[in-house]
Amino acid sequence: MFSVFFVQELSAQKKVKVRGYVKNLQQFTLFGDSNINVISDNLIHHRLNVKYYPSKSITAAIEFRNRIFTGETIKSNPFFSTTIGLDNGLVDLNWNIIDESAILFNSQIDRAWVEWQKNKWQIRIGRQRINWGMAIAWNPNDLFNVYNLLDFDYEERPGTDALKVSYDINYSSGIEFAFSPDTSFENSIAAIKYNFNKWQYDIQLIAGYYETEIALGLGWAGNIKNGGIKGELMYFAPTGATAIADPHLNFLISYDNVLPGNIFFQSAYLFNNNGLKEFNPLLLLGLNTSDINAKNIFPFQHSILLTGGFTINPLTNSNASFIYSPEANLLILSPVVSLSITETWDINFIAQIFLAGEEKPEHQLSGFYLRTRWSY
Repeated sequence: MFSVFFVQELSAQKKVKVRGYVKNLQQFTLFGDSNINVISDNLIHHRLNVKYYPSKSITAAIEFRNRIFTGETIKSNPFFSTTIGLDNGLVDLNWNIIDESAILFNSQIDRAWVEWQKNKWQIRIGRQRINWGMAIAWNPNDLFNVYNLLDFDYEERPGTDALKVSYDINYSSGIEFAFSPDTSFENSIAAIKYNFNKWQYDIQLIAGYYETEIALGLGWAGNIKNGGIKGELMYFAPTGATAIADPHLNFLISYDNVLPGNIFFQSAYLFNNNGLKEFNPLLLLGLNTSDINAKNIFPFQHSILLTGGFTINPLTNSNASFIYSPEANLLILSPVVSLSITETWDINFIAQIFLAGEEKPEHQLSGFYLRTRWSY
């Protein structure tokens, strides 16, 4: 009763905006090919986002999520609570409030920032998302907030503790500097991005320091006839004590278009020069939940993504994605059906099927999910 009254009071004030959602995710995981083992898990996820506008030039925000995990994974994985409770930020804002053998209640603040904006200047400090990606799917240019493509249930994606300063030169160009410190200064991240428009393409150049290495990047986005073409490149050059290591290159090119029948089509190719060149079955166990970094946004050397989606009716949408990595002979299939019941209620049916093998792709792992969501 108090929480409802509190939200109503905040919403009545023009200086404060409150929104959020509650989700329930039921998961069934199948292992193996012939002797199939099935486990079930459940996640209740509550999110609250609050923004405060004390003046025209200042905005403050705090966003957090509360998650209750139950099921067989908690019982069988002794490292589950440690992984969920890990905070990679400069300040630990992640707490396992209840940590028992059959239930885990975790609370995390993943956004907490203050922003000043006036004329062409913008300064934001705190836990925030710094999104420098331009392409679909994977984003090599995203030095600060890399996300796991297969983690479909975290729409907001991770944030980072950072200072960001932006200056808009004109309507199509600008400069942005970001610095994310670490307790060990040499593991900090600092970079500057210059974006502009040329030849009807949006182009960005990036130069910076990424955890002891020099990082140089290029991104572009434009059109070929009716389709969109985007690309990103990021090169890491070891320095100092790491100079003996090999340079690292991530390159991505993507294309999207609307096909006949109102089918939305996306495709992407990712090259990771230090990626894996063979299949490792242990990797699949955490491929859709593990943390990644800017140098290893997907673990294989070559990866191809194809996605197609269409509207079944005004309330129902569907899409299917295919990811293939030839080194591991790995094929990931992910069909999704989304149903909008009302303006605030949604239901999603999601599957992730992993096929891999040295000679031919065989079933390794499948996850089937039923998600209901109420937004406010």
